[in-house]
Amino acid sequence: MLLALGVACSDASTPGSIAFRYGPHDHARGERAFVDENGVTADIESGVLRVEVPIASSTGKPVSGKLTVRLLGVDGKNEVSHATLAYTIPGRDRHVFTAMLALPESLERQDELVDYVVRIEDGAQGGLLLTRSLWHLAPKHQVELEGPALIEAGSAAKYRVRATELRARRPLAGQTLEVEIARKNGDKRLESVTTDETGVAVVTVNATEPGPVALTARTRAYATTAEVSAEPTVRAPEKRLLLTTDKPIYRPGERVHLRVLGLARKERTPIAKQPVLFEIADAKGDKVYERAIETDAYGVAATEFRIGPVVTHGTYTATVRSGDLSTQKTFDVFPYAPPRFEVGVKTDRPWYRHGDSVRATIDARTLFGKPLRAGKVRVEASLRDGPLFSRTLGELDAEGRYQLVVALPRGRGPRPFPPDDEVARLRVIVSDVTGHEVEETVTFPVVHGSVRLTVVPEGTELVPGVRNELWLFTADPLGNPVPGVAVKLKTPEGETLEARTDAHGQATVAYTPSRRTGELSSEVVTPSGETLEQRFSFAQRAGGEPVLVRTDKAVYEVGERVDVEIVASSGAKHVHVDWLNEGQAVDMRTLKVEEGRARFTRQLDAALSGDNRIEASIVAEDGTVSRFGRTIFVRARSELRVDVTPRRPTYAPGETARVSFRVTDETGAPRAAALGVHVVDRAVAGLVEMQPWLLRTHFELDSALARPRYAIAGMHADLARLLFVDTLSADPETQAAAQRRSQGVLAALDRESLPRVERRSHVETEKKVRARLDAHYQRAAAELAEPLGRGVQAIIDALHRVGCSPIRFCGKYRTFDTVLLARARESVLLADAWGKPWQIVSISVRERTSVVRPKGPARPGGREAAGPTRVSLPS
Repeated sequence: MLLALGVACSDASTPGSIAFRYGPHDHARGERAFVDENGVTADIESGVLRVEVPIASSTGKPVSGKLTVRLLGVDGKNEVSHATLAYTIPGRDRHVFTAMLALPESLERQDELVDYVVRIEDGAQGGLLLTRSLWHLAPKHQVELEGPALIEAGSAAKYRVRATELRARRPLAGQTLEVEIARKNGDKRLESVTTDETGVAVVTVNATEPGPVALTARTRAYATTAEVSAEPTVRAPEKRLLLTTDKPIYRPGERVHLRVLGLARKERTPIAKQPVLFEIADAKGDKVYERAIETDAYGVAATEFRIGPVVTHGTYTATVRSGDLSTQKTFDVFPYAPPRFEVGVKTDRPWYRHGDSVRATIDARTLFGKPLRAGKVRVEASLRDGPLFSRTLGELDAEGRYQLVVALPRGRGPRPFPPDDEVARLRVIVSDVTGHEVEETVTFPVVHGSVRLTVVPEGTELVPGVRNELWLFTADPLGNPVPGVAVKLKTPEGETLEARTDAHGQATVAYTPSRRTGELSSEVVTPSGETLEQRFSFAQRAGGEPVLVRTDKAVYEVGERVDVEIVASSGAKHVHVDWLNEGQAVDMRTLKVEEGRARFTRQLDAALSGDNRIEASIVAEDGTVSRFGRTIFVRARSELRVDVTPRRPTYAPGETARVSFRVTDETGAPRAAALGVHVVDRAVAGLVEMQPWLLRTHFELDSALARPRYAIAGMHADLARLLFVDTLSADPETQAAAQRRSQGVLAALDRESLPRVERRSHVETEKKVRARLDAHYQRAAAELAEPLGRGVQAIIDALHRVGCSPIRFCGKYRTFDTVLLARARESVLLADAWGKPWQIVSISVRERTSVVRPKGPARPGGREAAGPTRVSLPS
């Protein structure tokens, strides 16, 4: 519709009365009644659209009449259905009336709703007219899909699907969802699941072959279908290679014995009868050895490499490859001479304070235990890798000893807070009468206090609004626990928390943090009466519902039971729990929260051995998801015991030594096994790290735990020893203390987020809606060309009549284009398909174009609003 009114322009700077109207402009008030436009709602039942229209009298007096409610195509041309709405309003109060409209038979997907509008009108010229997009009136639902982004072939992965009504964020209970699982070979499987009272269902994906898997979850509600898709990747079961050498240092001409063990990490089954390639590169990177062999039935392959008599000295790199797997190990080659004597250095104390004097005894003895006489001593002292602060020269006495006294520096400038500890290094070189030198280096801490306090929040971060446990650990500078330490913690809220550490230097306090941020300050009083201060700063969980996960301990054996407690706010009703084993979701469940608590237990079978993370999530009313997790470790029952029995305790050079080996399992039963035996001389035995749990560490620990990074300063520990040694102590108190320390270490880890799939159907639906709207905007802009061109031309003609033209200013310092754009915005009123005005952004008379922008079907600023659209104006 185009309506042109008269022109009256006495001054180009004064608005005239030109008015061009085009399109169905919203006008919610008619002569008799008006519609509360913000109160119009709709619902869909059994394929019928029910529109609720709130109507009130325009005069406040009793009134009756009829409105027509139409369902139209978005261009306003194609009517789908209509209904006559008879109303009677007895007075001033607003009354709601209902119109029932048939939906189009072709309606299938949610994004297609934007192709239709609901128009309410009274039929009078210039009367009540209101247009609303069906996209915003009709109820919509969403399907969510979440789970692991990586699936290990041969395992079963769990995925959670959730159906929600979007308007009220209400879960769709009892909703049937269809889940399609498509594999790269073309195989497809359809599974039907039904949601529980929280709108959630769990589907299991059994993956057999590596490669991508397409998951699609869809459901139909409110006459439309919503679907969401994701493509997790199925990876082959993780395998690892362990490469060892018989010693770390070799001389030219010696043989290097190399051995590799290959196991599937999860099942710990051997990589048997598989080709492996050994390669060795010298210190320059040149390849000096290559050999391809096959692993045996135990997954073991071995070879040896003879070092030439004249070779490049330095660090050599051995590499083993098997398919996509590879591993490396380095060893040194140089012409070292076995030491002719031994040097020992013993300090009078294990640690010192800044400014203390270090008293040390240097003891040099021959390999047969006799004192080294007439030896010379040189001692160099430094802090960390800094410059030397002391150099001492001396001679051994008749007993082969030298008494050393070194004064430590008093500190480096102002003390940091908390104070940093230093490490002092004594490099001792002893030479005999022939000039042969033996070097020994000792290090020890240099500290500001005798006790260091470490505070670990159970959730790594502080979770406001619920009771958090803070774990306290007190240790001396060597890391040994200090019992009986009195600790006072002052919180940012002004609360003082007090505790005293037990016999293992451990204590726990409870703290409910608020949203206030700040440091926790501590006062520590040692049993000897020394008072120390430290400060701690922790990250705080931002936003969402508070949630914490607790377990009865940190390290378990296969066959044990874990007790899990979820702590949430008193207002939480349900919590979703994911159990991740080695990053794989193996269980998903939904628990009811009662008085801020939810609990469950689980038996730990062999499939759960290794790193396990229990994650709890709560979905708030606004859709925000709060997630928290706790890590536990489950030891596999696969430890072997090796007893070594030599036939005689000593042998003479050249004799044949006979040694018996016996291998048993954890029950004491004999086991057939592949044995790796290293025989090295005494000179290098001390250089080889022989910790019996290292083999289990390599194959049982996830890489994130094998090379831990800490998010909390001060919480450092030998995690492998805790998991495989200390928590197996026969002493119940020692074992319980190791469990608490393991909890602290696992909580303090800086864990990277596991790759997850989190998809929401509405995100993709809105993208499709915007694509449909873009096409509509282009069509509508083309239809605007003629009425917009006529309106602009009428304004141009009126401006010319009062002497305003592109080559002359219009009024005081106003250009023609400026006045033309202002007049067009005031006088040319163009309505879009939803009754809202198009914004005229610019007009170019020279190019005969205009740039306009629609507001779209949403409220101002809504996502559906499009960018500027260029319109070519007719000549």
